Amino acid sequence: MRRGTSKLLLFALCGLMLLFLAAGCTGKSKQEAITGAVKIMYTYQDSFFREYGDLFASKYPDVSVTVAETNNLYHETDDRERKLKEWIDKEQPDILELTQDDYERLAGEGVLLDLEPLIQKDQYPMESFLPSIIELLKVKGGGRIYGLPPSFMAAGLFYNQDLFDQHGVAYPADQMGWQEVLALAERFGGEAAQSPESKVYGLSLMPWESSPVGLMYKIGRANQLSEVNAQTMQVQIDSEGWKQAAAQALAAFQSGSIKPIDMKEMTEDAWKKQAFLEGESAMTLAPFSFIYEVDEAFKKKGMQWSLVTEPVDPKNPAYASSLNAGTIYAINAKSANVQAAWKLISYMSSDEVAKIKSRSSYSLLSRKGYMTEFNGHSLDSFYKLDFNINNRISYGKIPTRFYNDFYAVMSSKLQKVQTAELTLDQAFREAQHEGQNALDAALAASRSGEGK
Repeated sequence: MRRGTSKLLLFALCGLMLLFLAAGCTGKSKQEAITGAVKIMYTYQDSFFREYGDLFASKYPDVSVTVAETNNLYHETDDRERKLKEWIDKEQPDILELTQDDYERLAGEGVLLDLEPLIQKDQYPMESFLPSIIELLKVKGGGRIYGLPPSFMAAGLFYNQDLFDQHGVAYPADQMGWQEVLALAERFGGEAAQSPESKVYGLSLMPWESSPVGLMYKIGRANQLSEVNAQTMQVQIDSEGWKQAAAQALAAFQSGSIKPIDMKEMTEDAWKKQAFLEGESAMTLAPFSFIYEVDEAFKKKGMQWSLVTEPVDPKNPAYASSLNAGTIYAINAKSANVQAAWKLISYMSSDEVAKIKSRSSYSLLSRKGYMTEFNGHSLDSFYKLDFNINNRISYGKIPTRFYNDFYAVMSSKLQKVQTAELTLDQAFREAQHEGQNALDAALAASRSGEGK
Protein backbone atom coordinates (compact mmCIF):
# COMPACT_ATOMS: atom_id res chain seq x y z
CA MET A 1 0.00 0.00 0.00
CA ARG A 2 2.78 2.36 0.86
CA ARG A 3 4.60 1.57 -2.39
CA GLY A 4 1.45 2.31 -4.43
CA THR A 5 0.92 5.56 -2.57
CA SER A 6 4.53 6.56 -3.12
CA LYS A 7 4.23 5.88 -6.85
CA LEU A 8 1.02 7.90 -7.11
CA LEU A 9 2.63 10.76 -5.18
CA LEU A 10 5.66 10.63 -7.45
CA PHE A 11 3.50 10.73 -10.59
CA ALA A 12 1.51 13.61 -9.16
CA LEU A 13 4.65 15.62 -8.36
CA CYS A 14 6.05 14.98 -11.84
CA GLY A 15 2.77 16.13 -13.35
CA LEU A 16 2.84 19.34 -11.34
CA MET A 17 6.44 19.99 -12.34
CA LEU A 18 5.54 19.55 -16.01
CA LEU A 19 2.64 21.95 -15.61
CA PHE A 20 4.91 24.53 -13.98
CA LEU A 21 7.53 24.12 -16.70
CA ALA A 22 4.89 24.39 -19.41
CA ALA A 23 3.49 27.50 -17.79
CA GLY A 24 6.96 28.99 -17.49
CA CYS A 25 7.76 28.27 -21.13
CA THR A 26 4.42 29.70 -22.23
CA GLY A 27 5.03 32.85 -20.17
CA LYS A 28 8.49 33.28 -21.65
CA SER A 29 7.22 32.83 -25.19
CA LYS A 30 4.59 35.51 -24.64
CA GLN A 31 7.23 37.86 -23.30
CA GLU A 32 9.95 37.17 -25.87
CA ALA A 33 8.01 36.17 -29.02
CA ILE A 34 8.16 39.57 -30.66
CA THR A 35 7.96 39.35 -34.44
CA GLY A 36 7.79 41.86 -37.22
CA ALA A 37 9.85 44.05 -39.52
CA VAL A 38 11.19 47.42 -38.40
CA LYS A 39 12.76 50.20 -40.42
CA ILE A 40 15.03 52.51 -38.41
CA MET A 41 16.43 55.87 -39.45
CA TYR A 42 20.19 55.78 -38.77
CA THR A 43 23.26 57.52 -40.15
CA TYR A 44 25.06 54.40 -41.38
CA GLN A 45 23.80 50.82 -41.65
CA ASP A 46 27.11 49.28 -40.60
CA SER A 47 27.40 51.44 -37.49
CA PHE A 48 23.82 50.61 -36.44
CA PHE A 49 24.44 46.87 -36.50
CA ARG A 50 27.80 47.29 -34.81
CA GLU A 51 26.35 49.47 -32.05
CA TYR A 52 22.92 47.91 -31.52
CA GLY A 53 21.63 45.71 -34.33
CA ASP A 54 23.72 42.61 -33.75
CA LEU A 55 23.00 42.65 -30.02
CA PHE A 56 19.29 43.08 -30.66
CA ALA A 57 19.20 40.29 -33.26
CA SER A 58 20.77 37.83 -30.83
CA LYS A 59 18.02 38.59 -28.31
CA TYR A 60 15.08 39.02 -30.70
CA PRO A 61 15.87 36.92 -33.78
CA ASP A 62 12.29 37.09 -35.08
CA VAL A 63 12.38 40.86 -35.58
CA SER A 64 13.77 41.89 -38.94
CA VAL A 65 15.51 45.29 -38.87
CA THR A 66 16.35 47.35 -41.93
CA VAL A 67 18.22 50.67 -41.90
CA ALA A 68 17.26 53.77 -43.86
CA GLU A 69 20.59 55.61 -44.03
CA THR A 70 20.74 59.38 -43.52
CA ASN A 71 24.45 60.08 -44.03
CA ASN A 72 23.67 62.16 -47.14
CA LEU A 73 20.41 63.65 -45.93
CA TYR A 74 21.57 67.14 -45.00
CA HIS A 75 23.82 69.60 -46.76
CA GLU A 76 25.07 73.02 -45.70
CA THR A 77 22.49 74.94 -47.73
CA ASP A 78 19.51 72.80 -46.76
CA ASP A 79 16.35 73.86 -45.02
CA ARG A 80 16.76 71.18 -42.39
CA GLU A 81 13.14 71.08 -41.22
CA ARG A 82 11.69 70.73 -44.71
CA LYS A 83 14.31 68.19 -45.78
CA LEU A 84 13.62 65.98 -42.77
CA LYS A 85 9.85 66.13 -43.26
CA GLU A 86 10.17 65.20 -46.95
CA TRP A 87 12.48 62.31 -46.09
CA ILE A 88 10.12 60.93 -43.42
CA ASP A 89 7.13 61.18 -45.78
CA LYS A 90 9.07 59.31 -48.45
CA GLU A 91 10.80 56.62 -46.36
CA GLN A 92 8.18 56.15 -43.62
CA PRO A 93 10.61 54.68 -41.06
CA ASP A 94 9.15 53.10 -37.93
CA ILE A 95 11.89 54.62 -35.77
CA LEU A 96 13.17 58.17 -36.14
CA GLU A 97 16.68 59.36 -35.23
CA LEU A 98 16.27 62.94 -33.97
CA THR A 99 18.09 65.90 -32.47
CA GLN A 100 16.60 67.73 -29.48
CA ASP A 101 15.14 70.36 -31.79
CA ASP A 102 13.72 67.76 -34.18
CA TYR A 103 12.16 65.97 -31.22
CA GLU A 104 10.52 69.10 -29.84
CA ARG A 105 9.16 70.21 -33.21
CA LEU A 106 7.89 66.81 -34.40
CA ALA A 107 6.30 65.99 -31.03
CA GLY A 108 4.35 69.25 -31.28
CA GLU A 109 3.28 68.42 -34.85
CA GLY A 110 1.90 65.00 -33.88
CA VAL A 111 4.50 63.07 -35.88
CA LEU A 112 5.72 61.04 -32.89
CA LEU A 113 4.04 58.31 -30.88
CA ASP A 114 3.49 58.91 -27.15
CA LEU A 115 5.66 56.31 -25.40
CA GLU A 116 4.20 56.63 -21.92
CA PRO A 117 1.47 53.97 -22.40
CA LEU A 118 4.14 51.52 -23.60
CA ILE A 119 6.45 52.45 -20.71
CA GLN A 120 3.66 51.87 -18.21
CA LYS A 121 2.46 48.64 -19.84
CA ASP A 122 5.94 47.06 -19.79
CA GLN A 123 6.88 48.68 -16.45
CA TYR A 124 9.95 49.86 -18.32
CA PRO A 125 12.54 51.06 -15.77
CA MET A 126 12.94 54.84 -16.10
CA GLU A 127 14.33 55.48 -12.62
CA SER A 128 17.96 54.87 -13.62
CA PHE A 129 17.87 57.56 -16.31
CA LEU A 130 19.39 60.88 -15.33
CA PRO A 131 16.47 62.88 -13.91
CA SER A 132 17.40 65.93 -16.00
CA ILE A 133 17.13 63.86 -19.19
CA ILE A 134 13.61 62.75 -18.31
CA GLU A 135 12.71 66.32 -17.48
CA LEU A 136 14.13 67.52 -20.79
CA LEU A 137 12.18 64.89 -22.74
CA LYS A 138 8.96 65.91 -21.02
CA VAL A 139 9.48 69.67 -21.36
CA LYS A 140 10.32 69.41 -25.05
CA GLY A 141 7.51 66.87 -25.51
CA GLY A 142 4.83 69.12 -24.02
CA GLY A 143 4.62 67.10 -20.81
CA ARG A 144 4.87 63.63 -22.40
CA ILE A 145 7.75 61.32 -23.38
CA TYR A 146 8.03 60.66 -27.12
CA GLY A 147 11.55 59.26 -27.37
CA LEU A 148 14.56 57.83 -25.56
CA PRO A 149 18.24 58.85 -25.83
CA PRO A 150 20.72 56.03 -25.05
CA SER A 151 23.47 58.59 -24.45
CA PHE A 152 24.19 62.29 -24.17
CA MET A 153 27.02 64.69 -24.96
CA ALA A 154 28.97 66.89 -22.58
CA ALA A 155 32.32 68.67 -22.33
CA GLY A 156 34.83 68.92 -19.50
CA LEU A 157 37.80 71.10 -18.61
CA PHE A 158 40.84 68.80 -18.70
CA TYR A 159 44.01 70.00 -16.99
CA ASN A 160 47.67 68.97 -16.78
CA GLN A 161 48.45 68.45 -13.09
CA ASP A 162 52.21 68.53 -13.70
CA LEU A 163 52.13 71.98 -15.32
CA PHE A 164 49.97 73.39 -12.53
CA ASP A 165 52.39 71.98 -9.94
CA GLN A 166 55.46 73.31 -11.77
CA HIS A 167 54.00 76.82 -12.00
CA GLY A 168 52.65 76.80 -8.45
CA VAL A 169 49.09 77.43 -9.61
CA ALA A 170 46.06 75.98 -7.80
CA TYR A 171 44.11 73.37 -9.76
CA PRO A 172 40.86 74.37 -11.50
CA ALA A 173 37.58 73.71 -9.68
CA ASP A 174 34.12 72.60 -10.74
CA GLN A 175 31.62 75.22 -11.89
CA MET A 176 34.01 78.05 -12.61
CA GLY A 177 32.84 80.88 -14.85
CA TRP A 178 34.69 81.80 -18.04
CA GLN A 179 36.23 84.85 -16.41
CA GLU A 180 37.82 82.62 -13.77
CA VAL A 181 39.06 80.13 -16.35
CA LEU A 182 40.66 82.82 -18.51
CA ALA A 183 42.26 84.45 -15.48
CA LEU A 184 43.69 81.05 -14.52
CA ALA A 185 45.04 80.61 -18.05
CA GLU A 186 46.90 83.92 -17.83
CA ARG A 187 48.78 82.66 -14.75
CA PHE A 188 50.94 80.64 -17.12
CA GLY A 189 52.42 83.75 -18.69
CA GLY A 190 51.90 85.53 -21.96
CA GLU A 191 53.76 85.25 -25.23
CA ALA A 192 56.52 87.67 -24.23
CA ALA A 193 57.11 86.04 -20.85
CA GLN A 194 58.44 82.78 -22.27
CA SER A 195 60.96 81.59 -24.82
CA PRO A 196 59.63 79.60 -27.80
CA GLU A 197 61.28 76.46 -26.43
CA SER A 198 59.54 76.66 -23.05
CA LYS A 199 56.26 78.20 -24.20
CA VAL A 200 53.27 76.91 -22.24
CA TYR A 201 49.76 78.05 -23.04
CA GLY A 202 47.23 78.41 -20.28
CA LEU A 203 44.33 77.08 -22.34
CA SER A 204 43.75 75.33 -25.63
CA LEU A 205 40.49 74.72 -27.41
CA MET A 206 39.33 72.25 -30.02
CA PRO A 207 40.93 73.28 -33.36
CA TRP A 208 37.65 74.50 -34.91
CA GLU A 209 37.03 76.71 -31.86
CA SER A 210 40.54 78.07 -31.33
CA SER A 211 40.00 81.62 -32.59
CA PRO A 212 38.49 84.78 -31.09
CA VAL A 213 35.14 84.12 -32.76
CA GLY A 214 35.17 80.47 -31.63
CA LEU A 215 35.86 81.44 -28.02
CA MET A 216 33.27 84.22 -28.20
CA TYR A 217 30.65 81.64 -29.09
CA LYS A 218 31.77 79.32 -26.26
CA ILE A 219 31.45 82.13 -23.72
CA GLY A 220 28.15 83.29 -25.17
CA ARG A 221 26.62 79.81 -25.12
CA ALA A 222 27.70 79.30 -21.51
CA ASN A 223 25.92 82.55 -20.64
CA GLN A 224 22.79 81.38 -22.50
CA LEU A 225 23.09 83.88 -25.33
CA SER A 226 21.71 83.29 -28.81
CA GLU A 227 22.51 85.29 -31.90
CA VAL A 228 18.96 84.85 -33.24
CA ASN A 229 15.53 85.05 -31.66
CA ALA A 230 13.98 81.91 -33.19
CA GLN A 231 10.44 83.14 -32.54
CA THR A 232 10.76 86.52 -34.27
CA MET A 233 13.61 85.54 -36.63
CA GLN A 234 15.53 88.66 -35.65
CA VAL A 235 19.30 88.74 -35.25
CA GLN A 236 20.20 89.91 -31.74
CA ILE A 237 23.98 89.91 -31.79
CA ASP A 238 24.37 93.64 -31.02
CA SER A 239 23.92 93.22 -27.28
CA GLU A 240 26.04 93.91 -24.21
CA GLY A 241 26.24 90.21 -23.44
CA TRP A 242 27.71 89.29 -26.83
CA LYS A 243 30.06 92.29 -26.84
CA GLN A 244 31.35 91.32 -23.42
CA ALA A 245 31.93 87.74 -24.63
CA ALA A 246 33.85 89.08 -27.64
CA ALA A 247 35.94 91.42 -25.48
CA GLN A 248 36.92 88.52 -23.21
CA ALA A 249 37.83 86.34 -26.18
CA LEU A 250 39.91 89.03 -27.86
CA ALA A 251 41.77 89.82 -24.63
CA ALA A 252 42.55 86.13 -24.05
CA PHE A 253 44.13 85.71 -27.48
CA GLN A 254 45.89 89.06 -27.19
CA SER A 255 47.53 87.93 -23.93
CA GLY A 256 49.02 84.88 -25.64
CA SER A 257 47.50 82.50 -23.09
CA ILE A 258 45.51 80.63 -25.77
CA LYS A 259 47.07 79.06 -28.84
CA PRO A 260 45.37 80.18 -32.07
CA ILE A 261 44.89 77.48 -34.71
CA ASP A 262 44.38 77.95 -38.44
CA MET A 263 42.03 75.19 -39.58
CA LYS A 264 43.58 75.35 -43.05
CA GLU A 265 46.76 73.97 -41.50
CA MET A 266 45.02 71.23 -39.53
CA THR A 267 46.25 67.82 -40.67
CA GLU A 268 45.90 64.40 -39.07
CA ASP A 269 49.40 64.75 -37.67
CA ALA A 270 48.65 68.23 -36.32
CA TRP A 271 45.51 66.88 -34.64
CA LYS A 272 47.54 64.27 -32.79
CA LYS A 273 50.05 66.93 -31.72
CA GLN A 274 47.63 69.40 -30.18
CA ALA A 275 49.16 71.58 -27.47
CA PHE A 276 47.40 69.83 -24.57
CA LEU A 277 48.34 66.36 -25.79
CA GLU A 278 51.96 67.48 -26.17
CA GLY A 279 52.15 68.91 -22.64
CA GLU A 280 52.29 72.47 -23.99
CA SER A 281 48.94 73.65 -22.61
CA ALA A 282 47.76 73.63 -19.01
CA MET A 283 44.07 73.20 -19.78
CA THR A 284 41.77 72.24 -22.63
CA LEU A 285 38.02 72.34 -23.02
CA ALA A 286 36.98 69.23 -24.89
CA PRO A 287 34.09 66.77 -25.36
CA PHE A 288 34.00 63.54 -23.38
CA SER A 289 35.21 61.50 -26.37
CA PHE A 290 38.58 63.33 -26.21
CA ILE A 291 39.31 61.48 -22.95
CA TYR A 292 40.69 58.49 -24.87
CA GLU A 293 43.30 60.61 -26.66
CA VAL A 294 44.19 62.49 -23.48
CA ASP A 295 44.73 59.32 -21.48
CA GLU A 296 46.84 57.68 -24.18
CA ALA A 297 49.01 60.75 -24.80
CA PHE A 298 49.61 61.45 -21.11
CA LYS A 299 50.56 57.84 -20.39
CA LYS A 300 53.15 57.93 -23.17
CA LYS A 301 54.70 61.10 -21.78
CA GLY A 302 54.42 60.11 -18.10
CA MET A 303 52.17 63.08 -17.30
CA GLN A 304 49.19 63.31 -14.94
CA TRP A 305 45.81 64.73 -15.88
CA SER A 306 42.46 65.38 -14.25
CA LEU A 307 39.27 67.22 -15.13
CA VAL A 308 36.51 69.45 -13.76
CA THR A 309 33.19 70.65 -15.14
CA GLU A 310 33.05 72.89 -18.18
CA PRO A 311 32.81 76.65 -17.51
CA VAL A 312 29.32 77.77 -16.48
CA ASP A 313 27.23 80.92 -16.22
CA PRO A 314 27.97 82.27 -12.70
CA LYS A 315 24.31 83.28 -12.44
CA ASN A 316 23.18 79.72 -13.26
CA PRO A 317 26.06 77.48 -12.12
CA ALA A 318 24.02 74.27 -12.08
CA TYR A 319 23.65 74.19 -15.87
CA ALA A 320 26.03 73.26 -18.68
CA SER A 321 25.85 74.75 -22.16
CA SER A 322 27.35 71.72 -23.91
CA LEU A 323 24.93 69.16 -22.47
CA ASN A 324 22.84 67.73 -25.25
CA ALA A 325 20.65 64.66 -25.40
CA GLY A 326 22.50 63.74 -28.55
CA THR A 327 20.32 61.38 -30.53
CA ILE A 328 16.76 60.69 -29.44
CA TYR A 329 15.01 57.64 -30.89
CA ALA A 330 11.26 57.97 -31.34
CA ILE A 331 8.48 55.96 -32.99
CA ASN A 332 6.69 57.30 -36.05
CA ALA A 333 3.03 57.84 -35.15
CA LYS A 334 2.14 56.22 -38.51
CA SER A 335 4.12 53.05 -37.79
CA ALA A 336 2.29 49.76 -38.32
CA ASN A 337 4.94 47.95 -36.27
CA VAL A 338 4.67 49.71 -32.93
CA GLN A 339 5.40 46.71 -30.68
CA ALA A 340 8.54 45.68 -32.57
CA ALA A 341 9.69 49.30 -32.85
CA TRP A 342 9.18 49.83 -29.12
CA LYS A 343 11.10 46.66 -28.36
CA LEU A 344 14.05 47.96 -30.37
CA ILE A 345 14.26 51.50 -28.96
CA SER A 346 13.61 50.30 -25.41
CA TYR A 347 16.41 47.79 -25.82
CA MET A 348 18.81 50.42 -27.20
CA SER A 349 18.32 52.48 -24.02
CA SER A 350 18.14 49.52 -21.63
CA ASP A 351 20.24 48.76 -18.57
CA GLU A 352 21.49 45.64 -20.37
CA VAL A 353 22.93 47.64 -23.27
CA ALA A 354 24.23 50.37 -20.94
CA LYS A 355 26.23 47.75 -19.06
CA ILE A 356 27.80 46.54 -22.31
CA LYS A 357 28.44 50.05 -23.66
CA SER A 358 30.03 51.27 -20.43
CA ARG A 359 33.27 49.52 -21.33
CA SER A 360 33.99 51.41 -24.55
CA SER A 361 31.44 54.17 -25.19
CA TYR A 362 32.54 57.41 -26.82
CA SER A 363 29.38 59.04 -25.48
CA LEU A 364 28.12 59.37 -21.93
CA LEU A 365 25.35 56.94 -21.04
CA SER A 366 21.94 58.31 -20.10
CA ARG A 367 21.49 55.67 -17.43
CA LYS A 368 23.22 56.36 -14.13
CA GLY A 369 25.81 54.19 -12.45
CA TYR A 370 27.38 52.54 -15.50
CA MET A 371 30.07 55.10 -16.34
CA THR A 372 31.60 56.27 -13.08
CA GLU A 373 35.32 56.25 -13.87
CA PHE A 374 37.78 55.98 -16.73
CA ASN A 375 41.12 54.32 -15.99
CA GLY A 376 41.04 55.57 -12.42
CA HIS A 377 39.68 59.04 -13.25
CA SER A 378 36.24 59.97 -11.90
CA LEU A 379 33.63 60.96 -14.49
CA ASP A 380 31.47 62.81 -11.95
CA SER A 381 32.22 66.17 -13.57
CA PHE A 382 30.35 65.09 -16.72
CA TYR A 383 27.30 64.06 -14.71
CA LYS A 384 27.33 66.88 -12.13
CA LEU A 385 25.63 69.61 -14.19
CA ASP A 386 22.08 69.65 -15.50
CA PHE A 387 20.51 70.29 -18.87
CA ASN A 388 19.34 73.86 -19.13
CA ILE A 389 15.69 73.15 -19.91
CA ASN A 390 14.88 76.83 -20.39
CA ASN A 391 17.63 77.44 -22.94
CA ARG A 392 15.69 78.39 -26.02
CA ILE A 393 18.55 78.21 -28.51
CA SER A 394 16.87 76.31 -31.35
CA TYR A 395 19.16 75.39 -34.22
CA GLY A 396 16.56 73.32 -36.04
CA LYS A 397 14.34 76.30 -36.86
CA ILE A 398 17.09 78.31 -38.56
CA PRO A 399 18.71 77.29 -41.88
CA THR A 400 22.21 75.89 -41.47
CA ARG A 401 23.29 78.20 -44.27
CA PHE A 402 22.78 81.20 -41.99
CA TYR A 403 25.06 79.88 -39.26
CA ASN A 404 27.86 79.23 -41.74
CA ASP A 405 27.48 82.65 -43.35
CA PHE A 406 27.18 84.53 -40.07
CA TYR A 407 30.16 82.78 -38.48
CA ALA A 408 32.26 84.12 -41.35
CA VAL A 409 30.80 87.60 -40.82
CA MET A 410 31.63 87.62 -37.10
CA SER A 411 35.11 86.21 -37.71
CA SER A 412 35.83 89.01 -40.17
CA LYS A 413 34.53 91.70 -37.81
CA LEU A 414 36.62 90.51 -34.87
CA GLN A 415 39.71 90.35 -37.07
CA LYS A 416 39.14 94.03 -37.91
CA VAL A 417 38.82 94.84 -34.23
CA GLN A 418 42.17 93.12 -33.65
CA THR A 419 43.81 95.26 -36.34
CA ALA A 420 42.09 98.44 -35.03
CA GLU A 421 40.11 98.90 -38.27
CA LEU A 422 36.88 98.83 -36.25
CA THR A 423 35.90 99.47 -32.66
CA LEU A 424 33.99 96.74 -30.89
CA ASP A 425 30.76 98.76 -31.08
CA GLN A 426 31.21 99.38 -34.79
CA ALA A 427 31.94 95.71 -35.42
CA PHE A 428 28.75 94.60 -33.72
CA ARG A 429 26.58 97.22 -35.40
CA GLU A 430 27.83 96.04 -38.78
CA ALA A 431 27.46 92.38 -37.78
CA GLN A 432 23.85 93.03 -36.70
CA HIS A 433 22.97 94.54 -40.09
CA GLU A 434 24.84 92.00 -42.20
CA GLY A 435 23.58 89.15 -40.02
CA GLN A 436 19.95 90.13 -40.51
CA ASN A 437 20.50 90.29 -44.27
CA ALA A 438 22.10 86.85 -44.17
CA LEU A 439 19.23 85.42 -42.13
CA ASP A 440 16.56 86.93 -44.40
CA ALA A 441 18.35 85.55 -47.46
CA ALA A 442 18.66 82.09 -45.92
CA LEU A 443 14.99 82.02 -44.92
CA ALA A 444 13.90 83.23 -48.37
CA ALA A 445 16.02 80.56 -50.06
CA SER A 446 14.56 77.97 -47.72
CA ARG A 447 10.98 79.00 -48.50
CA SER A 448 11.56 79.03 -52.24
CA GLY A 449 13.21 75.63 -52.20
CA GLU A 450 16.67 76.86 -53.19
CA GLY A 451 18.03 75.16 -50.08
CA LYS A 452 17.55 71.74 -51.61
